[in-house]
Amino acid sequence: MQIKIPTPEAVSPAPDELTGEALKDLTAVSAAGRVFLLDLGIIKYGSDDKIHAAAFIFACILLFVTVAFYTAGFFAHDTAWAEEAVKWSGSTFLFVAGIVLGKASGGMKTES
Repeated sequence: MQIKIPTPEAVSPAPDELTGEALKDLTAVSAAGRVFLLDLGIIKYGSDDKIHAAAFIFACILLFVTVAFYTAGFFAHDTAWAEEAVKWSGSTFLFVAGIVLGKASGGMKTES
């Protein structure tokens, strides 16, 4: 048995208030195939590339870890480990952030 859902009789072409707010998403032309969406209120960023999304998330984690090592180094008595940790995590962050930026700029190319 198949249930028939009646179509609405009068549909307005203008979106309501909540739908109108959803149309302000400027992360992509369409959300088709999007695998990542970062929505922090004033900052919205999305990607349809899995490698780019993974690199972006990994870069955010590495940035947090680098700041945590840097902060922990203030309270450490022996700072040799903190210096090495900040060097390694900072260098890794820059490498991964370069991949993120490279993938982002590579995605902006238009096909002729």
